[in-house]
Order: sequence, then C-alpha cells, then structure tokens
Amino acid sequence: MRFNFSLSKWQLIAYATGFCLSLPLLFLIFESFQPDTEVFEHLKQTVLWDYTYNTVVLIFGVCLLSSIIALPLAWLCAYSDFPGKKHFEWALMLPLAMPTYIIAYVYTDLFDYAGPVQSWLRAVFGWQSPDDYWFFDIRTLGGAMVMIALVLYPYLFLIFKTALKEQSYKLVQASQVMGYSPVKSFFKVSIPLGRGAIAAALALISMETMADFATVNYFAVSTLTTAVYDTWLGYYSLTAAAKISGISLRYLAWLLLINCCG
Repeated sequence: MRFNFSLSKWQLIAYATGFCLSLPLLFLIFESFQPDTEVFEHLKQTVLWDYTYNTVVLIFGVCLLSSIIALPLAWLCAYSDFPGKKHFEWALMLPLAMPTYIIAYVYTDLFDYAGPVQSWLRAVFGWQSPDDYWFFDIRTLGGAMVMIALVLYPYLFLIFKTALKEQSYKLVQASQVMGYSPVKSFFKVSIPLGRGAIAAALALISMETMADFATVNYFAVSTLTTAVYDTWLGYYSLTAAAKISGISLRYLAWLLLINCCG
C-alpha cells in the first residue's frame, strides 16, 4: 500500500507560515534551557515567587470581576427586551477599543489625591489632609484588577451572549415553570449550559491579563511580565528572562489544557 504525502502549493505556504510564526516561541523555549544559574537563581531566592503570586492573584481577580460584570449583562441582553437594547449591546463592547493603560491613566487622575474627586470631597466636607479621611489607593494590585477587568470583560460578554442565543430559550422557560426565579434560572440553567463558552472567554482574558505590561508597570505591581522586562534590560540576561517567560507559558498551557478538557 502506498501513501501519498505530496503537498499542494497552498499547504506548503501554510506550513511555512506556521513555522515562521512559531519561531519566536521555539527560540524562547530553546533559550530557557540554556544555563544561567546566577541571575535566575538570585531571582528565584528573592522576588520570583512574589512575582508569581501577584500574577496569579491578578489573573484570578480580573477573571472574577469580568464574570461579575459580563455574565449578568450578557444574560440580560440575550433573554430580555428593553428600550435601547441594540445601543446597549454595542456600547458594552466599546471598552475593547480603549488601551488598558489609558484607562489606568484616566482613573488615576480622577481618583488621585490631587484629582477632581478627592479635591471636591475636601472642598465639600472641609477636610484638610489625608489624615482627615480615608480614600482607596487606586495604584495597587486591586486597582490594576479593576482597570484590566473594565477593558477585558467584553470578551466574556460577547462569547457568553452568543452562547446563550444559540441555546434553546425553552429550557429557561421550563425552569421558570418549575418554580425557578430568573436569578435561580440564571445560575442553575444558563451558567451550566454556557460553561464551555465561559471557560474559553476566561482563558482568553487570562492570557491578555498576563501579557499586560503598561498597566501593571504604571501601578508599580510586579508580575511575571514586568519581571521579564526588568531581567532582560536590568540584568542583561536573556536566558533568565526566557526562563521566567517559560513559567508564564507553562501556566498558559495549563489554562488551555483545562479549557480543552472542559
């Protein structure tokens, strides 16, 4: 029996394109296996675990906040009819057009001590210094979570809304006939049926969050992404930076594996 392994011209172009696109990843994997004991071991013994902790907490917080924002809004747009619904749907997608660090700059200027919000509060209540009142500090890990979630939640909104529209609304109606309230139907029927779409969207949000550099750097939050930048340009160690990037790649591969298995 003979097997024909000949490839057409377009298949060769596709394979060549895929190989060229994967070259940076292949080089990164190759570089991460090179010996570099001094810089990487120093980071491992000092700050690397803090960077990893901040990254994991940041991703978890962004995914949680994105779910709180996007899931109810997607359910509302998919199963409800109200005035201005079409405008409401596309308006909820607008944050994707705004870079995350621009949102961070705007909100920082608004809520900083010298910003208009705190200045107005001091003028109204007669406060003279920060000791007279408490106000949240936006340039923290929690603030970075909120800023990134405000930009990335449309991914989950769009994917979950599409998944709901492809489902049969009769299932929701049947649950309500059985005595489920709209809220209980949302948690007991819509969420389980759309868990595949939710997992895919959260995996995408996680990757975008891990890749973000400008926002976390502006907020002085140390993550694996900032560690790669600092190690490469601060310690001049490409190998150590590649090893840190390998940690991020393994985490992303784990996320994708969970998504595929789910």
